[in-house]
Amino acid sequence: MQDIVGEELVKMNVDLSKAIRLITKQRTKIHETTKQTYKWEQEIPFHLAPMVAAIRKDDEQFHLCANLEEKLRWIKVVHAMSKESRDAKRERDARDVAEKAAHVKKVREDLARQKSLERAMKQPTGPNMRWNSRTKQYESVANHDDDDWRG
Repeated sequence: MQDIVGEELVKMNVDLSKAIRLITKQRTKIHETTKQTYKWEQEIPFHLAPMVAAIRKDDEQFHLCANLEEKLRWIKVVHAMSKESRDAKRERDARDVAEKAAHVKKVREDLARQKSLERAMKQPTGPNMRWNSRTKQYESVANHDDDDWRG
């Protein structure tokens, strides 16, 4: 019976030794983790200031973008109005140029017709010629007294 009790004691001692080694390893891991955490906590102030500055800069850029977006909305409205006005002005100008060109063309045609009429009027006419107002030229007047053509 003493052997059984001794074996149990030895087994308990071995288990206890394993548990102590395990606890020691765990304590070492916890200590290393704590040291690493402390090291990172010491580095936080070095990284925190640039991060806060970056966040502030991002916030400023966000506000700048919001302001630009609002200005673009206004510019879009003004641009649409100015585009309509510019297109209407171009259309009026094109219409005016076309009207002027048509007027110049009509004046030239009238002058050419007038000159043609003046030349036609200046042509020597014979005794049997008469002015036809529809054709705007002199025409020969047929002598109806001559019946030779009836044969």
